[in-house]
Amino acid sequence: MKSMHPIQLSILQDLLFAESRKYSEMKPYEMEGSQFSFHLDKLIKDKFVVKNPTGLYSLTTKGKEYSNRMDTQKKLMKIQTKSTTQLCSFRIINGTKEYLIYKRLKNPFYGYFGFPTHKFWFGENILEAAKKGLFEETNMKGEPKLKAIRHYRVYYNNKVVEDKIMYIYLFDSPKGELKNKKDGEFFWTSEQKIAKLKGNFLPEFLESMGIVKNKEKFQFFKEVDHYVHNF
Repeated sequence: MKSMHPIQLSILQDLLFAESRKYSEMKPYEMEGSQFSFHLDKLIKDKFVVKNPTGLYSLTTKGKEYSNRMDTQKKLMKIQTKSTTQLCSFRIINGTKEYLIYKRLKNPFYGYFGFPTHKFWFGENILEAAKKGLFEETNMKGEPKLKAIRHYRVYYNNKVVEDKIMYIYLFDSPKGELKNKKDGEFFWTSEQKIAKLKGNFLPEFLESMGIVKNKEKFQFFKEVDHYVHNF
């Protein structure tokens, strides 16, 4: 969604703290009526605000959800932390444990290796999103187990460029015919061969490997900052 005009944000904030308001209660005294009406009508057209039969104005469900993400002191919409699942998978082939790795073919971190990830969206069940994500990303199906939750912040040139809550799931021997996608190449490989891959790894990969291997104690939830040289 495009950024909203400050006058429209001011109207939403006004209605956020009231069940309904009169036009005269919302319009600033010094503002021309035509200017204020233009922005109010835009909010009504976009279904953020509704004019009730009594002539009062109030937020729609869409308007309430949107306005609830506002920094009401600064009258700005804040960028919210991204929520995603990390889809870690393993299988045993001839006594050797293999992990499902992918080479990322989109920015940021183009060409980096790691475990695939999949965003989940507003209203989704996270466990079901992980299962759906594995199938959509790799064409594989399995039952995931939640191993850990991480809050990762990635810094590049001393600026936060990624901020995400990551739910780390582990799939034991998922089934299906592995397929690549435009944004990634997927392959099974052993831990020994992972160490020999030529290229960079996603910032969270090494910690995730330690978590899914269960070789050392780890915190179920932790906040971690990564500082990268490329993005």
